[in-house]
Amino acid sequence: MFAKVSFFDINIKHLPYFSLSPLRAQVPIPLPSPTPSPTPTVPTLGEALDWLNEKLEFQGSFRYVTYEEKKDGKLKKSLETKVIKQELVDINDCNLKVMHIFMATTTENGKGNLFPLKELDVSKVQISRQVQGPPSDWSYAVVVVVKDLRPLISTTFSGSVNGQRDWKVNGTDFLIFSDEDLAKRALKAVSHAITLCQNSTRKEPF
Repeated sequence: MFAKVSFFDINIKHLPYFSLSPLRAQVPIPLPSPTPSPTPTVPTLGEALDWLNEKLEFQGSFRYVTYEEKKDGKLKKSLETKVIKQELVDINDCNLKVMHIFMATTTENGKGNLFPLKELDVSKVQISRQVQGPPSDWSYAVVVVVKDLRPLISTTFSGSVNGQRDWKVNGTDFLIFSDEDLAKRALKAVSHAITLCQNSTRKEPF
């Protein structure tokens, strides 16, 4: 008497191994998706100028001293001014006004320079160093220059001696810092603000 054998029992030894495990052979193992790099945020014009104004306010007052070299090679103070305050005011559509409040001897004076950021030469923004005399007299000015040195920076000067006057300067202005590292960071902020204004594509509404 023969044992009952199914067709499956007879042919199982002839089947390839992978046919018994179709899922193992055919379904790929998913790889983890790469984590996307965060998109760096670029400071806006307002953020750049707010940062700059904050640093000017934090710096407060300091002495600005210049020297001249005498014939015997020794240095002599030619000017000593106490810078009381510098601030950015009237920021409107890339037109920037810089106020310099300073005191020479006992007289307080104010000078406001108004210039369009679009007209500045970003390639000529630089730091002018005054590093003569003791380190306490050193200062660093971030200098901006109008393209082709056109006299586009209007200045209002107010003082107890000469009263108030308005005139055009030779297309330059500056922000003075007593710390070199801060001056370097301010240079980057000013350059960034100029670039944003010059690359602006905003059109007139009418």
